[in-house]
Amino acid sequence: MRSRALPSLALFLALAAACASTPDLEDPSPGYLEAIRLYDAGDHDGALVAARAAADEDPEAIRPRWLIATVLEKRGDWVGAVTALQETLQAHPNFLAGANRMGEILVRSGRPDEAEQCFRACVDLDGKWIPGLVNLGSLLVDTGRAEEAVPVLVAATEAAPEHGTAHLVLANAHLALGRSEEARVEVERALACKDLPETARAQAQEFLESLAAAPAERPRP
Repeated sequence: MRSRALPSLALFLALAAACASTPDLEDPSPGYLEAIRLYDAGDHDGALVAARAAADEDPEAIRPRWLIATVLEKRGDWVGAVTALQETLQAHPNFLAGANRMGEILVRSGRPDEAEQCFRACVDLDGKWIPGLVNLGSLLVDTGRAEEAVPVLVAATEAAPEHGTAHLVLANAHLALGRSEEARVEVERALACKDLPETARAQAQEFLESLAAAPAERPRP
């Protein structure tokens, strides 16, 4: 089977610079509600057909295209999922959640460079939007650019001191740079945050307990 190339992000990036407000979600159409009903019932094929019909009826609708991306992502159809989100971004270039999710899908599909463009576009639109900052910082750490990640993640922790994952990813960045004490401080801050997922909390606690014996071990968000 011949693979399809992922769509270009150039149009999205050009449009994203134009507006930085958040769009309001449209009222759910009957077609979209039917698609959701089918999806919740486990009929993903039917949901996809209904969602595509709802999207065709309204070229600017966010909801059906989000559902299309959800179904296609579950199938591993990265190109289709990205295309659905890009169609939304063409109509709503300020839709940060859409750009961020597209970046996450691109990461999972092995396209880190394009994912970075999405995350950077989010940060350019709103420098205090935590999902974009954390995802950008995490990608930079994972691609060997921890030094570059630190100021991005510091900005995230300053904008949202109670965001546990931001502290944990910042700890990863410090540890990658050999700064075990700074990493320990950020892990402790992460553990003090109520929003830290339980799995991450357990891993962070284990990291603290093993830091002295194994300072190279990195906590994962």
